[in-house]
Amino acid sequence: QRHRDVIGDTALLSAFISLQTCATDLEQLKYDLDHQRQHFETLQEKLTALRDAR
Repeated sequence: QRHRDVIGDTALLSAFISLQTCATDLEQLKYDLDHQRQHFETLQEKLTALRDAR
């Protein structure tokens, strides 16, 4: 079992592909959350401007 080649290890390859998929999904979620944050910050600024205008 020791000192065996990891390049042909299908379990390791499968785990690596799974990690890559998770990392891609995580990056997309991060992007989406940042976009939503910017949207809500803009709404908050508009609400503040309306409140100040009264």
